[in-house]
Amino acid sequence: TVSAGTTYYYRVFAYNTAGESPASNSASVTTPALVINPAAPSGLTATAASDTQVNLNWTDNANNETGLHLQRATNSAFSAGLTTLNLAAGAVTYSDTTVTGGTTYYYRITAYNAAGDSPASNTVSVTTPAAINAAALYSTNCAACHGANRQGASASALTSTALASRTTAQVTGTITNGTSGMPAYSSRLTAAQIAAITQYLKTTP
Repeated sequence: TVSAGTTYYYRVFAYNTAGESPASNSASVTTPALVINPAAPSGLTATAASDTQVNLNWTDNANNETGLHLQRATNSAFSAGLTTLNLAAGAVTYSDTTVTGGTTYYYRITAYNAAGDSPASNTVSVTTPAAINAAALYSTNCAACHGANRQGASASALTSTALASRTTAQVTGTITNGTSGMPAYSSRLTAAQIAAITQYLKTTP
């Protein structure tokens, strides 16, 4: 008949027809506080930042959570490719960098504490863009002038050594805007594709 989160004091007597004995020692005890399930997160959104990253945002509606469980799957029933990530209490963003290109993912999130998990948030789905093949883009767009092996042809060499003195931003700018002898590629390639070619030129021997 006790209540949660309350301190009680106890003592005991023996009795018979003559009356009660002296009291025993007194003992005190505090019952644990009542733990209830936390409120569910809401407003979950997912955005594919690249072929290898999905950014997630949500509203945390609980003030009694121990942490959050973020679930990712490759079907809406969360029965295929299921992965559960443990996040800190109070988190409202997460960047998932374990995804692969050209794949649809489903996400949902719950808050949890000692009483268990909250109901799940809304479910969102997002499809990552296909991985960019920078070498193929170079072959299609650059090899005719700069050589199939990037050693130069009618135009200069584009090996990582030849570009060592150029910053990443400079290389990206040249590809994007062109030069007097080279067309601007911003009209035929996306910013992500130009960034991939830049990374390929600057880092691949």
